[in-house]
Order: sequence, then structure tokens, then C-alpha cells
Amino acid sequence: MLTVLNVAYPFAPVTPDAVGGAEQIASAVEKAAARAGYRSLVLACEGSKTEGQLFEVPRVHGALIPERQAEIQARYRAAIDRIVAEERVDVVHMHGVDFHTYLPREPAPVLATLHLPPEWYPPEVFAGRRPHTYLNCVSRSQRRRCPPCSTLLDDVPNGVDLLRFHPDGDEQDARSPRSLHAPPLPSDGYALMLGRICPEKGTHVALDAAHRAGASLLVAGDVFPFPEHVRYFEDEIRPRLDGQRQFIGPVAMDGKRELLAGASCLLVPSMVPETSSLVTMEALACGTPVIAFPNGALPEIIAHGQTGFLVRNLPEMVDAMGRAPSLQPADCRRAAERFALATTCSRYLALYRRLARDGAPVRSRHGTRAPRTSRQRHSVRTTVLAEMAELHALKAEWEDLWARAPDATVFQRPEWLLPWCKHLLQGEPRVLAIRQGGRLVGLAPFFVWNEGGARVLSLMGAGISDYADVLAASGERDTVARALAAWLDDAQGWDRCAWSEVPSGSLLLEIARAPNAPERRLRIDEQDVCPGIRLQAKSLRDTLSSRKWASVRNARNRAAREGGLDIIDATPGTFDTWFQRLAELHGERWREHGGGMLRDPRIRAFHREAGPELLRRGALVLSGVHIGGALSGVLYTFHDRTASRCYATGFDPARAHLGPGTLAFAHALERAIEGGHTLFDFLRGNEPYKYGWGAEDIARIHRIG
Repeated sequence: MLTVLNVAYPFAPVTPDAVGGAEQIASAVEKAAARAGYRSLVLACEGSKTEGQLFEVPRVHGALIPERQAEIQARYRAAIDRIVAEERVDVVHMHGVDFHTYLPREPAPVLATLHLPPEWYPPEVFAGRRPHTYLNCVSRSQRRRCPPCSTLLDDVPNGVDLLRFHPDGDEQDARSPRSLHAPPLPSDGYALMLGRICPEKGTHVALDAAHRAGASLLVAGDVFPFPEHVRYFEDEIRPRLDGQRQFIGPVAMDGKRELLAGASCLLVPSMVPETSSLVTMEALACGTPVIAFPNGALPEIIAHGQTGFLVRNLPEMVDAMGRAPSLQPADCRRAAERFALATTCSRYLALYRRLARDGAPVRSRHGTRAPRTSRQRHSVRTTVLAEMAELHALKAEWEDLWARAPDATVFQRPEWLLPWCKHLLQGEPRVLAIRQGGRLVGLAPFFVWNEGGARVLSLMGAGISDYADVLAASGERDTVARALAAWLDDAQGWDRCAWSEVPSGSLLLEIARAPNAPERRLRIDEQDVCPGIRLQAKSLRDTLSSRKWASVRNARNRAAREGGLDIIDATPGTFDTWFQRLAELHGERWREHGGGMLRDPRIRAFHREAGPELLRRGALVLSGVHIGGALSGVLYTFHDRTASRCYATGFDPARAHLGPGTLAFAHALERAIEGGHTLFDFLRGNEPYKYGWGAEDIARIHRIG
């Protein structure tokens, strides 16, 4: 039986009702460990409530001056050393921002979750001086701000209890008080701010916004006894309170749910880069939109204009408070379902097993190899995932693998293929997850469908993807190829292969061309070419021929005479409107040919789900070309590591004489050059206009079957 010691921040109790996100996650994870059959130990301050065995240290009363903090940290150090030695601990999981001051002396593996911005930790935290000590972040934005670090493991995003937080906030458990003060809720509605009361959370900004908007605001949370927090409350918060703007103190869990579900919006005016935001996830789960500054991970959680608003200043926050009621609770709830607490806990439990077994994962997030045992080097396991729930649970590892696969395109991202499964899959998933030493190193996104009684194995994304392929981590290509070939030779559950849009460098082509390929009955046919422009010059003028550059210059001059040229990019919140216009213009272009890929309502539904998420991740740009104030064209472009890929266009035929296509492509090329991309890919098809821009056939795609 695995023994895990969770070490909480010494100055805040660990309970399900805790104010701080670190304490909430520590509570949830140790509870999950206990219920999974682990021996759960918790070191926390007095007043904590745990599922496992609790070791308490006295809670500090009065101001948390540095001398008292140092005293408690010394007690923690002694307690940890005693517990690790006496209880035979397998893994220590630390949650406090000051964890480096009380690391155990014993060589037990340590996992430290960085709940706060990396800048708040001293440099020695990232130096990796203590053996078997590893870190994890809780969001991509937090990881990007970390210094290079060989001990940084995979992210474990925070999650919320979707069964407890839901839109039916009136179903309150009568045993849980709404708050310590329990004032009546405003009858005319209210905005809410919930969390620690301290300068970095921007509580004063929320109060100022409510005053300007003439709105009721409830401020719920705790004032920790740090001198600067107490001064902030007395000097900045108390003077701003009145009959409409109230401070109601800390709230219990079910009281929090009631407040969130009843609010018109949640305000999150954080002044620092948030590493995550549990209260934002909780609000969305309750169907409540969130208005926030776009700091840290908040843009990863909030879809601007759909589940809330990302604002830059106080006037924009006031304006957004008036617009919040127009947003749909169902959209908020659906967005929250990406952040399930059960997924968070299962990832931590998997990390505990790996650390206890091997001492470290195969590779750190920043690519520096950690020591590997011989068992790790040779342990390759292939798992077949046949349920959508399994694919969604794999999403974080899938994203990480995509980032480590050097030839990956947007068409292999989970943000592309999971919506494809939802809207376009006509068959059953058969996704191969290939692991070495427990780490995901390969992914083959297959599915099986029926054709005339034969079960056919194809690649996900069929019909709308220009490249379909297997993902293989850098340095693990041979491992993935061997595992994939062995699985194909076994051929269980399908009768034949039919793979299309397979690019020239694919592992699947290597397997099909191998000496034993006839045993798999694989035939290769060339399917299409993908023209593109190799971007070697530093300006658009130097990239294009003199004739094409003159065409661009003339189109820009015509636009200027017409009233000016504006090229505006869609945001996640405006994506749906822009995409609708793209579909209309694309349809106009193809109407006489009876085609157009965006005519199918299922494909439009797919793009409406995948597009905003890809846009948020910087993988998509949807640009509108306005000439003289009139929208004349729309361009849909993907961005990979080193390439821009033009996926779809739509232009107003009535304004064709103004050259909206020329202006759109010129803008996209300039953006690719400025972004350091080395390729502008026109994707499938040998249409003459592509070669008019100087494109050459840079890739070929194949059918295998």
C-alpha cells in the first residue's frame, strides 16, 4: 500500500471549504488518495479536516510577522522529518509557496505543486539541488513563465467538483451555512467577488466597478493576518463598502455554490498572473459568466464574449457588467466541464505511482532527460482507447506529446480531433496510446467504420484535414514505429486499412514500405500535392516576384482610394459571427460548382467548436478584410511551429475588382514572415492562383490501403 504525505501551506487550514486554491486542491487530492486505497497522511495547521491521518501544527494567531513564520516553518521541518522516518512515506506532495524552507532530509521523492506565479518562488526552487525533488505547474501560462528547469514535470491543471458546483444553487445543503454572517441576498441581483482579500486580487477594483455601474456587489472571502493584508482591508476596502457593496466574510462550500449560482457575474480583477482560478471554474460550473483581467491563465479558462469578458481596465469592466446577463448559462456550464476535479486527482495519483516506482518520470517538461532505469528504457506499452471519455481524459498528455512531436500540424491536435469525433465521426475510436516508461511517446488516432460488411481502419480527421498522421515524440520515432507495426500485424478488430492525407514523412509510409509490408496488404497511391512558399527573405517585397509585388501594391492603393484598408482578427468571442460570414462568402464562391466544404451543417458545427479553442491557443487566425469599412473577404489560417497554413477563404464577388484575395494573402504572408515562419502552406490542391504567388510543390500526400 502506497503511503503519501500531503504537506499543506502552514498558515491556512486544509478543508473542503478552504478559501485558497492550494488548500482546496490539497484537500481533494488527499481525499482521493485515501479513497483509492492509499495510506493518506496530511501535515497541516490546526483546524484542518482530512480524510486521511492528520498531523497538526499550531495555527498562528495574530499578525504573521516574519519571526512567527520562521518559527512555524522550523516546526514543519521537524514534523516532516519525523513523519517520513516513522511512517515509511513513499511520496511527499508539497503545496506551500515556502515549501523549500522545510524539505525533508530523508531521500523520499518529493513532488511540489507550484500553485502561485513562478516569480514568487526563490531561484533555488528551480535549481534542482535536492535529489528526487520534482515540480509541476497547474497551467500552460504558468509553465511558460518558469525558468529552464530539469525537474519540471507535466502540468496538472486544477479542477472543480462538477457535481457539487452546478446552476441549481438553490439546492443548498441546510447543514452548511451560507456564510459566517449570512446576510440576505440582494433582491435586485448582485455581482460577486470571492477569494482572499489582498492587494494582488484587486478587490478595490471590483468595488470601484460596482460603484460606477450602480450595481450591488457581495465580497466574500477571508482576510489573512498578514500585516499588509489587514492594512489593505482597512485602508482600501472598508471605506468602499456601503449598503449596496457588502463584505460578507468567508463562506462554506455550499454557501459558495449558492452565491455563485445566484450572481449575475463573478468579478476577477486580479493584478497578478493567475496560475489558475478555481473560483472562475466554479462560477462557470454554476452557469455564471466571469469578468476578468486577462492575466495569467484566465484567458485559458474564459471564452471572451461567450462565457465572460476579458477586460483591460475599469471602464471596460463596468461595460462588461451590463453585458453579462446576455451570456448563456449553458455555455458557461459546458466550458467548465473541461475542468473536472476527478481528472485532476487521477493525474496526481498516477504521478504518485510513478514517483514511488521509478523516482522520476522519463522526461521533464523542458526536455532535459531525468535519470532512467533500465526497466524504464525498455518498458513499452501500447493501449487501445475505444471510448470518447478515455480520449478526453488523455487530452493533457496528448497536448504535451503534440508539443514534443517535431512534424506535428494543427490537424493532429486534440483541439482539432476531439471536436471531429463529436460532430463527424461515423464509427468507433481505436486510438493507440504508446508509452515508454509510463510516458506517452506516441499516439495513432485511428477509428473503425463499416463498409459493405468489412471493418475499415482509418485516421481521424478524414474529410476535413489536409494532413493525417501519427504523433511520435522527438527521439522516440523508432519506438513508436515498432509498437505501431506490431499492433497492425496483429490486426484485431478490423479487416483492412484505408488511410488518406498521409504526408511524405509519415511513419505510416515507412511501415507500408517495410520489407514485410505485403503481409499487411498495404498499397501506396499518391493523392495530391500541397504547394507552398518557402519564406527565406525578411520582407514581403523580397519574397514575391516583381510582378506579384506590383499587384499587391496596386490593390493596396485601390483600397486606400476606396476609403482605407483594415484587416481585423476575430477573438474567441466573435469567432462565431466571423465564421458565419466566412461560410457565406465561401458558399458564394463555390455556388456555381455545387461544392464548398462549409455547406455541410455538421462541418460548420465542428468549426464552431474547434475554432475558438484553436484561436485561444494561437493556432488559428481568422482575419476579415475591410475595404472602405465593408467586409470584403475572410481568411482562415492555421499556425504551427514554423508554418502558416491557409485553410479556407471567402471573398465578396461584388467587390472582386478591389482585390480582397490579394490583400488577404499579402497580409497573411507578412504575418508569417514577421512571426519567423519558414513556410506558407497553401495546403491541398494545385490551383493556378497558388503558383501565381510563387508557390512550389513542397509536400505530397498519399493514400495507403
